[in-house]
Amino acid sequence: MRPTAGAALALVGAAVLHQLARITGAAWLALGSGALLALPLAALLLRPRLDGIQVVAAPLHLRRGSTGEQAVTVRNAGRRPSPPLRLTDGTPGLEPTVVAVPALAPGASVSAVLLRSAVARGWTPDAEAVLESSAPFGLVRVRRSLRVAGPFVVAPAPVGAPVVQAGGEGAGDTSSAVAGHGTEVLGLRPYRPGDSATAVHARASARQGRPVVLERERETGAAVVVLCAQRGSGPEWEALVERSCALAETAVREGRPPRLLASGLTAPVRPSAAAVLDWHAALDGAQPVDARTQAEAVRAAAHGGSVVLMGTAAGDLGAACAAAGARLVVLGPA
Repeated sequence: MRPTAGAALALVGAAVLHQLARITGAAWLALGSGALLALPLAALLLRPRLDGIQVVAAPLHLRRGSTGEQAVTVRNAGRRPSPPLRLTDGTPGLEPTVVAVPALAPGASVSAVLLRSAVARGWTPDAEAVLESSAPFGLVRVRRSLRVAGPFVVAPAPVGAPVVQAGGEGAGDTSSAVAGHGTEVLGLRPYRPGDSATAVHARASARQGRPVVLERERETGAAVVVLCAQRGSGPEWEALVERSCALAETAVREGRPPRLLASGLTAPVRPSAAAVLDWHAALDGAQPVDARTQAEAVRAAAHGGSVVLMGTAAGDLGAACAAAGARLVVLGPA
């Protein structure tokens, strides 16, 4: 809580009128002085309480440089009517926005859809919102900060994917189901030229009146492992994160989800397109790579895969990759 410029003017005016009343002896000046002095005191006594105000915002997933809509609801959960408010949202990665909130009766709420602009990459589980009011006379400003639950995600801007080749089938810890000769059944499909006659499922073919093949699953390792050695900053680092994200998105679209590894961050085992964006958005929370994470990257890319390195690794990562039959690719900005 702090006085406004209007309160300062009222106090100065009261002091001036009081001095004039003493000099001239005019009673009306004394009354005016008292009235001006009473206004800030009344504003102080009648200042609004904002502890019953709740703010709920929809989780947001954007890419840097894009815009999107976000629903925001303000509710008065207190027992008294709330005054008109000014709501300022400063979610990291988004342009700040200011919203005028009307007076609300107890239990009432108001909602709005805001157009948000993503200006910086980042991931945050919650954000700070600031409520302000100068009711009832505009002489005392009341301010309250509160946390708004998210998450709020700004992923890297889309760019062209770098070409990283990784041949063979890795023997890492990550696997994805593709057609082959395993034990798990993927399903039935029509017979195609080149299929083995032994793959034709007799009963299913009889039921459908055409040859169908029973497809089984085989396990393939991650062809590409993205390893973040340490977090960085500045335009070159952002360009590097964008290229890594584009590479991982391309791998997901091609049906070979990459392994994403960074010390201090949870690694999605089979990342979806959304998980790839979230992981890259949160890279500012990565720690310098430790030996365990580095060894995990080598294992996941063994026997024909590639370790795509962001930053500088500890030890001789190239030799470890070569011994495991993997390729080391140092990713740099375009």
